[in-house]
Amino acid sequence: MYDLLVRLFFAAALLELGHAAIQPNKCESRQCLGRMERLSRQALHVQWKPISVFPEEARRLREAAR
Repeated sequence: MYDLLVRLFFAAALLELGHAAIQPNKCESRQCLGRMERLSRQALHVQWKPISVFPEEARRLREAAR
């Protein structure tokens, strides 16, 4: 849970940095807006992993992911 909280703080900081670097008030072109959207998606991306209580199902999910 703390890991997720730290990631959220980090993502928010990167998002603020991205907005400050791009200067959204001067961003009117499509290329600039696309770049801002791409950078914000990268900052907010979280790699989710399935959590299983049952060891048999965890093994099955690991094998299916391969």
